[in-house]
Amino acid sequence: MKLTKKLAVPLYFCALLALACNDDKTIPLGPDLVDPSQRGQRQQSSKTIVVDSTANKIANTFGTLNLWLGKFDDIESQILIRFARLNLPDTVTVVAGTLKLHGRLVKGNGAGFEATIHEVKNSWDSLKVSYQNDIFQKDFFNATPMDQQRAGSAAADSVTFKLDPAVVSAWRTKEGREKGVLIQAPTATFTKAFHSHFSTPKQPVLELITLKGGNTKNDTTRLSPTSSVFVFHRLVELRKGPIYAGLGEQHQSALSFDVTSIPPNATISRALLTLEVDTLNSVFYSSRLDLQISQPTKNFDLNPLRFEPFVSYPDSLRATAVDSVNVAINKVTFTVTTPVQQWVLDSKENFGLVLFPVSFTGRDLTRVTFYSKETNAARAPKLQIEYTLPPQ
Repeated sequence: MKLTKKLAVPLYFCALLALACNDDKTIPLGPDLVDPSQRGQRQQSSKTIVVDSTANKIANTFGTLNLWLGKFDDIESQILIRFARLNLPDTVTVVAGTLKLHGRLVKGNGAGFEATIHEVKNSWDSLKVSYQNDIFQKDFFNATPMDQQRAGSAAADSVTFKLDPAVVSAWRTKEGREKGVLIQAPTATFTKAFHSHFSTPKQPVLELITLKGGNTKNDTTRLSPTSSVFVFHRLVELRKGPIYAGLGEQHQSALSFDVTSIPPNATISRALLTLEVDTLNSVFYSSRLDLQISQPTKNFDLNPLRFEPFVSYPDSLRATAVDSVNVAINKVTFTVTTPVQQWVLDSKENFGLVLFPVSFTGRDLTRVTFYSKETNAARAPKLQIEYTLPPQ
């Protein structure tokens, strides 16, 4: 059976966050295996990690219920919202406009912060937009705000911005509807989630006061957004070394174990992969994070770093273990009996395992941190294998 300790990070991510050395020795099998009388009885072998590494990319946030605004965990979040092309004839004048956001959640502490709303000057794709590609690039928005309002620290507090009627009037055109507004909070000390246009019945509300030519009485029109996303960027890079799993910063971690000391005729009764959570460096925006383990079909090439699409075996789902972690959990255990048996039998080449989130990516900024070889060798991932050998 071939074991390759070299790993290749998939196209699923854009940055390598941690790489551990691969010179650890596995725990040797006990001498009792030499005794023929022990054959047919259950044996145990504990394997230490050979390679663990994490890569990440920023996920698009379209489809989220939350529009995060502010700063928390060294991440700054901003909001983009736009509306359908306004069905207003040229004879109608926009006298005034407001945009109301309904508060939903708060992460972190603070007494409130000042939020500003800006005219967006370029179109953006809600399925692709990111801070790196769009915000602050190519004169994306007008740096002079249309309005500034205080966002309260209570989760349910709403905020209402006044809009420039001239900007709103431009949304009558096809080009105008692709722009919308950007909301920032550069002085925030915590982050607050507002309801998105997917979150009924408290979507953002655009209220327009209009006047039709020749009339003296104003009309009121209320509209919901057609697109709303939050865009974020990290102000301080995550520490290199730990194993990460997350959503907004979409992490995928590669794990490799040497099982060549297990006899090739062994029957694997059970194999358990255990990871210890570094609770101090984990951040939960939501109550839990579901994780999945799968088998890649090729090696992870760590040096030089190359991003390639993550591909699993066709039967990987049957060999996949799913578990979840939350703020109260300090260990996560996956059953990986099938992959280990395949490696021992050499029916599948040992390319290690990949850890990644099951939950919808980009929906929030939850991140779970696990100890690695580099951060704490004693608490690094371990593979406990129970197996039997056929009697002679």
